[in-house]
Amino acid sequence: MGIFDIVGTALSIATTIGKVAGALSGALSADLVHLGRARAGNTNPDVGEVVFWRDKQTGVLTVGNQSTDSSVALFFPGNPYGGPGAESIVLGSMQKLPIGDIFTQYSHADVDQMVITPFVDDSAVHVSAVGNGPTGISIQASGQNIAPKAKVQLGPSITVEGSDTTVQIAVVGGLVLAGIVLLNVRGAGTTAARILNVLRKPSTIADDETSMTVEVPQGVDISNGISSIDVILAVESKSPTVSTSIVTAHPDAVPFTDEDVARLAAFTLR
Repeated sequence: MGIFDIVGTALSIATTIGKVAGALSGALSADLVHLGRARAGNTNPDVGEVVFWRDKQTGVLTVGNQSTDSSVALFFPGNPYGGPGAESIVLGSMQKLPIGDIFTQYSHADVDQMVITPFVDDSAVHVSAVGNGPTGISIQASGQNIAPKAKVQLGPSITVEGSDTTVQIAVVGGLVLAGIVLLNVRGAGTTAARILNVLRKPSTIADDETSMTVEVPQGVDISNGISSIDVILAVESKSPTVSTSIVTAHPDAVPFTDEDVARLAAFTLR
C-alpha cells in the first residue's frame, strides 16, 4: 500500500492543504499521508507522528496523532484580508479529528499553508530533566495592524515589536523562548516573509532568555508597521501547570479506535 511521506524538520513541518488532500484523492491516491518523526514513541514506529487518511466507507478526511507520548498542533495562518482567522488545532496523543471541513474553509479563503508542530516532545529544543524540570511546549499567536516600534501583546504569552529591519519576539508569564518555529510577517503592500525553525544561538547577546530578534529579509517593508503577523514559538516552562494550561486538545478530538490502530499498524513503507 502506498504512503505519501513528508520528511519533518527540527521544530516543525510546513506543508500545504492541497498537497495532503491531493495525495488522498483520485485513482492514484495514497492510503496514508504522514508527517513528522518516525520513532519508537509512535504506534507504528516507521510512520510519522501525524497521519491523514480517508475513511474507506464514508470518505471523511481525518487527521490523527499516533504518538503515544506527545501532543501536536496543526496551525493555519488565516487570511489577513478577510475570512477565517489563524487557528491552532491541538491533538493529544492517540487522538483523531475530522479535518475535511476545516481544509475546505481555509482553501476557500485562499489559505493553503499548514504547519504541524509538536507540543511536548524530545526534539532539540526540549531540555530533559528529572522531576520538576523544564517542559518543552509550543505556543502560537497572530495579530494585525501593529504600529512601527510599538510593543504589542498577542494573546496571554507573546509580545512582538517591529522596527525598520527587525522583529523582536518575546514570551511572558514565566516562559523561556527556545526557538521560533514559524514567523509569517507582512509589511506594506504585498511584501511578506515566512521564516521557519530558528533555534536560539547561545552566543546571542542582544536578547535575554525570553526574547529573540529576527532580521526581516530584504524587500519586506515594515517601516510603517506590520499589517499582519503569525508566530509559533518553541518555549520551555519549569511549571507543569503552565504547560497544561497552554496545551488544550480540540474539543472534537476523539481517541483512536482499535480499528484505527490496526489499520495504521498494517502500513509499511514501500
